[in-house]
Amino acid sequence: MGYTADEFRNVAAANKSDLRNKTVLIPIGNNRYQFKIAGVGPTAIKLECYFRYSDVINKVQDGVDDGLEYLIEQIIIDPNMKKIPTLDSSAELRARASANKQALKRMSIESFIGTKNYEFRLAGIGGRAIKLENYVVYEDIAKELNGGNEVNLEFIIKEILVGNDVDYTIFEDIGIINNQNSQFNDSKDEIIEINIDKLSSDESEKIISKIDGIQRLIFDSIDDIDSDIFTVDDVLEQDRIKSYAVQGKSFEPIIINNINELIDLGIITAGNDNNYYKLW
Repeated sequence: MGYTADEFRNVAAANKSDLRNKTVLIPIGNNRYQFKIAGVGPTAIKLECYFRYSDVINKVQDGVDDGLEYLIEQIIIDPNMKKIPTLDSSAELRARASANKQALKRMSIESFIGTKNYEFRLAGIGGRAIKLENYVVYEDIAKELNGGNEVNLEFIIKEILVGNDVDYTIFEDIGIINNQNSQFNDSKDEIIEINIDKLSSDESEKIISKIDGIQRLIFDSIDDIDSDIFTVDDVLEQDRIKSYAVQGKSFEPIIINNINELIDLGIITAGNDNNYYKLW
């Protein structure tokens, strides 16, 4: 007897705290990517992964043309995805992404996982990274597995939900992963991991209600940033800040000072490489 969607939903809800921020290894082409379970909802599991612009450029320049990095660069330079990625500068890639941010956030890239094609939405266009997002629906997990298809993303999520180790040999057997020629690199530098716990809506609202004045301006500017990860430079690029700043005077020291105060309040946290993470 197969699992039902309700059974998957109930298991996910019962183990929500353990599942959140859990790493999910996803095979795509000859690569494996570490996605994070960013949300456990009533209809689906939310997966997300951050890709630094520098890592995208490096992967493509290394000749990796069957991974998500190739598709990310391709859609940034050509939304029709006809041109071959040829950029050699992460700064240029970032500039192009920022210039077309609103349009890109409505787009998705497609890639096979096992025997099934999936869409990954460009959910965040940040100052240092692109965020890809995918939702795995409980109904689809039950439908795919009860239909006998066990070489796909739904299978991976099912195994995680029921507490099994994922058997990746089934992907290898159909040639999806070639271990001898794998381009997978498990270095922490490849993917930005955000292993932090978000505040509940009540907790965040309680803190935000206390923020006012210039600190509120800076908080609202951070809130305007599409990505959960940001830098001081990202804040400086927000329209609220640009309209408030006085020509010839740097607003950066004020932003840094208030970011530190927001850290003390517990609404954001500091990461590596001058990155900060939203907690709301």
